[in-house]
Amino acid sequence: NDMTDIEYENVVLKAKRTRSDEYAIKMRDELRKLNDEQKKEVMANLSEAIKGIDTKAVDPAKFFDMSKWINLVISAVTPIATELFSKEANAALDVIDEPGLDVENTPSAQEAIANAMSLMSESYNLNTVELLEEKITAGLEQGFGAQKLAELISEVYEWKDITAAERVARTESNRITNEAGKIAWKESGVVKEIK
Repeated sequence: NDMTDIEYENVVLKAKRTRSDEYAIKMRDELRKLNDEQKKEVMANLSEAIKGIDTKAVDPAKFFDMSKWINLVISAVTPIATELFSKEANAALDVIDEPGLDVENTPSAQEAIANAMSLMSESYNLNTVELLEEKITAGLEQGFGAQKLAELISEVYEWKDITAAERVARTESNRITNEAGKIAWKESGVVKEIK
């Protein structure tokens, strides 16, 4: 009772989605932990970030240390991405009957993981600063005091937890899953070209 190509692809894709989803959840949870810590830093820095109530402007660079948080995100999610990459590379090699290659430690794999996590972290933190600047500036223009501004910060991080962390984690898990397969096949020497 042989499977058709379409049935086989569906089985492979379902397994791939299941693995990717597992790691997306891990990544999302790490991003949420970091959001919580970053929110505390933003709350502590709020008065310093407000240039002056009269000017109704903020200095977004004072919300949090951008380079520190980019590095914290990279450090938190890279092990998850690397583990997912390894599993997906091995699954891709099994499909072409070439198991056993250590793809995750190849320069191309290490570079792909590092680049993906760096770009994601930078974008994730930049998006946070932009949202905070937009919300706090609007709050200042409306004459909000410290308590109302703190509520706006909480709303930003609530959105980051509910929407952004989930979306980013799924996107990055899918990216890693796809890259792992492509790099594994290329490194195997069996697949010459990937369209």
